Amino acid sequence: MSDECIEYDPEKSKQFLADAGWKDLDGDGILEKNGKKFEINLLTSPISEYSKSAVVIQDQLKKVGIKVDIEILEFGAVSAKVQSGDFDMHLAAIGNLAGGDLLTKLTDPKTMGMINRAFYENPEVAELLLKATASINIKEYKEYLKKAQNIVLEDLPYVPLITAMNSMMANLRVGGLDNLYGEYPHCRLLHGHVIALEAYLKK
Repeated sequence: MSDECIEYDPEKSKQFLADAGWKDLDGDGILEKNGKKFEINLLTSPISEYSKSAVVIQDQLKKVGIKVDIEILEFGAVSAKVQSGDFDMHLAAIGNLAGGDLLTKLTDPKTMGMINRAFYENPEVAELLLKATASINIKEYKEYLKKAQNIVLEDLPYVPLITAMNSMMANLRVGGLDNLYGEYPHCRLLHGHVIALEAYLKK
């Protein structure tokens, strides 16, 4: 919904790091500043998709001079570290929410350490999302959400990697599903009520 996007540009990343004073002084490929190496921790769970993604992230950041140590722990240990804020980066997935509902949970101060794993807080974003939730006009809703998303992309507490494609199958006798991804693509909540489709069996 946002007009903005994060481009993959290693050379620009290197320039940003150099401008911030990070340099490879000893030629080992790892940047340093004020006598400290640029080494960060990437926390995740022992799920195949997570561990594979972690290795890709590790490799990409190594190319710009950042050393990433991957820490794979069982879910309970990961949750404890996330809730205490004891991590540099955390790789995980989130589901069952979409649109403004998802963004609200990811940026809500009340969910810090839980869904809001970045401990992010921005009053302007909160106000825009509140207006979006209160709106019953889909065009207005999208505009509020778009503004909020652009602010979050500028602050960048999260780096979205992938959106899973969900599929739904139904018997040909089931009707009412033609506009499933139409005006209300996320089946979102309006004033606490779920906007649902009126499915029916064809005669």
